[in-house]
Amino acid sequence: EVFDYLIQNLKDIPDIQFLGNPDLKSGLVSFNIKRIHPNDLAMILSKQNVCVRVGHHCAMPIHKRFGVEASLRVSLGIYNDQTDVDSFIKALNKTIGFFK
Repeated sequence: EVFDYLIQNLKDIPDIQFLGNPDLKSGLVSFNIKRIHPNDLAMILSKQNVCVRVGHHCAMPIHKRFGVEASLRVSLGIYNDQTDVDSFIKALNKTIGFFK
């Protein structure tokens, strides 16, 4: 349920580009926001106490294959709930707004 909630909220964000199929229920999702480098997004998110992974995620060949320099990855664990997703989405939207 929490993962579905995350994906539903991410799909509402303009200019999001998912890497892979976000509807597969894996507990993590990799994505980029058009015209914003993922390292910049991750740095500003960290200032808001939001931790995401950034880079190739041990998948450099597939990043190269699709011409993607790097990506952000958000992961959910058994301890996460919808409140965590809400905090993440709020921080992500604030960060995107900073760059726009």
